[in-house]
Amino acid sequence: MLDRQFCAKGAVSMALWDILGKRLGAPVSTLLGGALRRQIAVLWPLSSGTADEDMQVIDTRAAQGFSHFMLKMGSAPVAEDIARVTALEKRYGRSIRLIADANQGWGHEDALTFLRGVAGSSLEFIEQPLVRDDIAGMAALAAESAVPISADEAVIGLTQAAQLAQAGAARVFSLKSSKNGGPLRAQKIAALAEGFGIQCYMNSMHEFGITQMASFQHAATIRNLFDFGHAFMSTLRLAEDPTDFSTLIDKAVITLPDRPGMGLEVDADHVAAMAQGSFGMIR
Repeated sequence: MLDRQFCAKGAVSMALWDILGKRLGAPVSTLLGGALRRQIAVLWPLSSGTADEDMQVIDTRAAQGFSHFMLKMGSAPVAEDIARVTALEKRYGRSIRLIADANQGWGHEDALTFLRGVAGSSLEFIEQPLVRDDIAGMAALAAESAVPISADEAVIGLTQAAQLAQAGAARVFSLKSSKNGGPLRAQKIAALAEGFGIQCYMNSMHEFGITQMASFQHAATIRNLFDFGHAFMSTLRLAEDPTDFSTLIDKAVITLPDRPGMGLEVDADHVAAMAQGSFGMIR
């Protein structure tokens, strides 16, 4: 599978960038052209659920400094998702900022109904409302929607990015170093996006600090970075990250370290223990 190949290539790419940076005594962001920013706001995701459940999480995380949130959608009836956005805006007004991610969960009619239902809201974009291969459908939604459309699963490599851009199917690209084959490939997609006036949002899966840092080192260099919190919270949701990535996050803001390479400290004993626990003795 293409995306599996890219994930494997991305892992090798990250290791090589780290080695090169350490050999040259320079951060990966410098090797990618130079950091334009040293801090980026971090978002917090809200699972598919009710507005009341969202509010409990928002209130807890707001006390920790989070004000940018992603709403997971696509599994509930569209009318309920529209009501969810309305209820959150009524409760919080402009004190929080929201994006929504449908994870390819809607057909065209449901997506159009949602986009029309939130047209007067402050929702900043809706991510991947349709299946990733439906570029024409995404373009049709983008042409009619007042809310920007973001492409995530549809943006794997440079070819797909170019097809989306040429079709006018998205105003935001969701980038992941793991998904896109490493920071250099992701950088090429970001450059293409800039040429088309498309902004970039740094997304993540459930990832350890190494892939999170690869995305962060790249994000620091992007001119067309979307003005919103980005998904650098993965390690805060995991119990056994073997890196010190989480220590870079304070009050929902992540700060770029000055250390060479990826800029991470990795607990090799922790990695070995995890590998042995999952796969048996490593020889």
